[in-house]
Amino acid sequence: MKLHPDGFHLTVEELATVPVPYPVVRLVDAVLARNKDAEEAFYQILLPVVRHFIHRGNTGRWGPTGIHSHDDQDTCQDVLVRLMFGDSVTPRNPVPRESPLKAWLQYDGSRRMSLYRYVQKHVYWYVIDQRRRHRCSATDALAPTGEPLTPEQEVQLASCCRKCWGMMTPWQREILEHVAVMGHSLSEAASKLGTSEATASRWLKKAKAAFRNCLEQNCPGELLPF
Repeated sequence: MKLHPDGFHLTVEELATVPVPYPVVRLVDAVLARNKDAEEAFYQILLPVVRHFIHRGNTGRWGPTGIHSHDDQDTCQDVLVRLMFGDSVTPRNPVPRESPLKAWLQYDGSRRMSLYRYVQKHVYWYVIDQRRRHRCSATDALAPTGEPLTPEQEVQLASCCRKCWGMMTPWQREILEHVAVMGHSLSEAASKLGTSEATASRWLKKAKAAFRNCLEQNCPGELLPF
């Protein structure tokens, strides 16, 4: 499929190519320079891509999250605006964040992921962020009040932690012990475990998610700090 916004001529194949072809870099450079034509072109090119990712997420792994459908036009626009310009200043986010495209563009060119893949990851992060906000608003009544836990609550929380720790796999416990308990850096933990830093990072992410999900399912919400 050929895409022809004014001044830019890109194909989906070019968006998904690594190393990234010059026309894609040129478009992102122009967006970061606040070129209005480039912003319009970026929006028109990536809108169907974002809609595709969100629709696929809604019908797949994000469907059972309990949040509303995310394939409407306003949501796609919100994703693209945040991707181009970063997060604006809000009471929840007092420090503005720059465009995520800048980090993508400045990453090592030979290892930079395709723009297509990067947008997919950004959509995923956006939906996860919406899920967290939905969960927080739905559990305000159970949110911690700032009061310290009673001795009985501390015992109950410790019991939940022991239960979840016992339910984790040996490699999940091992990576958490190295990073969260012993305070090793990710590279140090990877070296001690005899694996690459990328693999250790993936293990740590999955282990943290598994432990948190277990606590949410087995521990009263008012005892949890999140």
